Amino acid sequence: MRWMAILHGRVALSLAAASGVHTAEDALKMVSAGADVTQLCSALLEDGPGQLARIKMGMNAGLEEYGHGSLSELKGRVSQRLTADPGA
Repeated sequence: MRWMAILHGRVALSLAAASGVHTAEDALKMVSAGADVTQLCSALLEDGPGQLARIKMGMNAGLEEYGHGSLSELKGRVSQRLTADPGA
């Protein structure tokens, strides 16, 4: 997640979070750091395809809870480039 936050807005590439994403909260954190996509292979292998619906519902609830209308509003919010105190 650290490198996602550092690279967001500094490289002309799509960024994919390829590990550590098992829950809606994990996916939202990666998007807020700057991920364009998250990969959920391990979550699907461990919990089955039903996990996709749970993650989608959790992500929608998280967006609503924090006052974001879409993932694009959330994307990169905690990236180094968009944070007032990048050292934090």
